[in-house]
Amino acid sequence: MPLVEKIIETYDRFTQEGLVWFVSRSAKLLRESLCPPWVCLYWLPIADAVDVRTSNTKQAGSNKFRGLVSRPPEGVELRVFTNLSEINPQEYQALKDSVGGSDIPVYQRRFSQGVELHVLFIDQKVAGTLSFVFGKIHRFQHVVLTDRDAMALDGRIDPKYRGHGLYPIFLSLSIEKLKQRGIERLFIDTNENNEAANRSYASAGFRFLLKYKTGWGRYRFDRKAI
Repeated sequence: MPLVEKIIETYDRFTQEGLVWFVSRSAKLLRESLCPPWVCLYWLPIADAVDVRTSNTKQAGSNKFRGLVSRPPEGVELRVFTNLSEINPQEYQALKDSVGGSDIPVYQRRFSQGVELHVLFIDQKVAGTLSFVFGKIHRFQHVVLTDRDAMALDGRIDPKYRGHGLYPIFLSLSIEKLKQRGIERLFIDTNENNEAANRSYASAGFRFLLKYKTGWGRYRFDRKAI
C-alpha cells in the first residue's frame, strides 16, 4: 500500500476508533519501517490454474486444493466491482460490516486507479475480499507486468468464515474471471511469516519467484532466494 494511502487510511481509522487503535497502529508501522519483513512473491500461469469442470490431471495445485475447490458451500457467489456505484445498498452495507467503514474510501481511491474488487458472498453476506491491479494500468518496481498480467492485493476472509477452506474457492473463482478477460499470469505476494498464506499459494500451484523487502521507499532483494 502506498505511503499516502496508508496515511489517509490511518487518519480515517483514528477518527472512527480513537487513540488506543492509533497508538497500536503507529507502533506497528514504526516496527515495519525500522525492520520491514521479507515478502515472498509468487506467480501462476492462468492456463495451469485448477478448473474443476475438467478432468485435466496436469493442472497446478495439490489434490487437497482441488478437493476444496470442487466442494463449494451452498450460497457462494463471486461479484466483481470496478466502482462503488455498481454495488447495491444491501451489498454496500454487507461490505461495510465486513471490512469496516474506514476501508470504503480506500476502495474508492483504488477504483479510480483501475483496481478491480472481487467480493465473495455467502447468502448475501461478505465472506471475503480480494483486489486485482492489471499490468497495463499499474507498474511495480519489484516485478515487470505485461498487459496480460495481474497482481492480487490484500486478500482476506472475514473472521466469521475462516477455517472452512474458503480461500481456495475464492481464489479459484477469481482466477476464472481473470481468465475470461484474457489475463495469462497472476502474481501474488505475502509476508514471509504468514505460514498459512504461503502454504495456500503453494497448494494452489503458485510458483515462488523472489523475496524482497521495502524500507524508506527502496526495494531490497534476497539474492539467495532468487
